[in-house]
Amino acid sequence: MGFKRGLTVLLVLCVLAALFACATPEGSPSGGGSSVTESVAASDSTDASSNGEPVGSSVSDEESVAVSTASSAPEPAKDGELAVHYLDVGQGDSIFIELPDGKCMLIDASIAEYGDRIVDAIRALSYDRIDYVVATHPHADHIGGMEQVLKSFEIGCIYLPDVSADTATYVGMAETILERDIPAEVAEAGVTLLSGDVQARFLAPSVIDRDDQNRNSAVLLLTYGTRTFLFMGDADTSIEDSLEGDIDCDVLKVGHHGSRTASGDGFLRRATPTYAIISCGKGNSYGHPHTEALSRLQACGAEILRTDLVGTVTVRTDGTTLTVETQGEQGSDPSESGVGDTSSNGSEPEESGSTWVLNTSSFKIHRPDCKYVDSISPKNRAESDKTVAELEEEGYTPCGSCKPSDTEGNPN
Repeated sequence: MGFKRGLTVLLVLCVLAALFACATPEGSPSGGGSSVTESVAASDSTDASSNGEPVGSSVSDEESVAVSTASSAPEPAKDGELAVHYLDVGQGDSIFIELPDGKCMLIDASIAEYGDRIVDAIRALSYDRIDYVVATHPHADHIGGMEQVLKSFEIGCIYLPDVSADTATYVGMAETILERDIPAEVAEAGVTLLSGDVQARFLAPSVIDRDDQNRNSAVLLLTYGTRTFLFMGDADTSIEDSLEGDIDCDVLKVGHHGSRTASGDGFLRRATPTYAIISCGKGNSYGHPHTEALSRLQACGAEILRTDLVGTVTVRTDGTTLTVETQGEQGSDPSESGVGDTSSNGSEPEESGSTWVLNTSSFKIHRPDCKYVDSISPKNRAESDKTVAELEEEGYTPCGSCKPSDTEGNPN
């Protein structure tokens, strides 16, 4: 209840700030006046990320097209299965998680224009209640659709960092939490969200940064059996370096849409992700993902999957095995996909007589004994006895972990 009262106070302060902002200075000509909502809304477009990149609630032409041309929704989770759906929501984040006990969780809700898509995706999976909602931080590309989500479903509880923003997006979300009397809890390091067969705890924020909302991102570690998922929000390298405890994970939701300010070398050495999911919009104006972040992710051996290239990414696990599904095919141009090790050893290829395992979604070539092979979804798995050079001509790239090579042959 204390946190709910705090939201009420913050909401009042935001509205008062908006009233002062839209007051006409003495002696100046009247322009008709702006409403409180208009004044607060204007501040949405001036939110700034840690590297000076603006965060707004508008979408590009390409992203608008993406909303209307979404492909079929993923299949619901089976009994005893945990399914994590990294939704294709343009230049924003939204992750819907089906828990093995039949409950569910939503982390973020992208920008406002994707509210309908998020609601429809959840309903398509046959849910009318969201048990746990996490709003990682107040930026519009993470909570833009949250007001619509909160009004569309019965909500068990929402977790937010103890920060606010004087924006229409944040005010709308806070008003909805209060009007619908949704239980609200602080998301901060040390808070346990789930315990038992599935465990979820917040690793950040541990301190509040009044100057940079990205550094207030709620970072969540989710574990089921032997499989672990790490959700970074927009946390940058300074937050990554401050995370305490074991952060080894199978699947990493890459921080800040693949910005150069996140996914540091030291962090990746600790996390050692098998899969790195980047949520970003096609042709976005920020240039996400940045080549510096992609290079670091490739160097750590992670398989990179981007929502701008493959659509919604679904990772399923029974606590032991791990499968990955995508809505579409990864771009066949290696420079576009940002996936895999594209370096060449300069040697003339030889016939190896090897059989390679292919991931037809990420366009990766693997040795049969590669650690990633077992996690390839059956529908995305194929075998080929072509040379690596021939497969590269078709748009495939060698796995950065097992490094298949024509000159070395297949160890099996």
